Amino acid sequence: MTQPQRVSALTVGELDIHLGYIQTELGKIADAIPNMATKDDIRALETRMAAFATKEELKAVEAKLQAETVSSTFERWTTGITRVASAFAAMLAMGAAIAALVHFLDRVPKP
Repeated sequence: MTQPQRVSALTVGELDIHLGYIQTELGKIADAIPNMATKDDIRALETRMAAFATKEELKAVEAKLQAETVSSTFERWTTGITRVASAFAAMLAMGAAIAALVHFLDRVPKP
């Protein structure tokens, strides 16, 4: 916020007007002083805030919780089962292909 350009007082009346504004602003400051924090208040806040978790600590807890959710556990189990089933299906397909080849070769006339 920029301050308006200050105009110098040329008469005692103008000076009185300027002093009136200053007194009003000082009155506002004096009224606000009882509501301002003391050094002890700030020290107490610092002590309380020292017990709070940091952003890094909260992110670590969030990552741990996300890794241990029911849906993530279910997802890991489903992925594992899918992989095992795929490997089993691949072995069955290979066995069927070998069986079909052996069956085909048994039916081919021998010279």
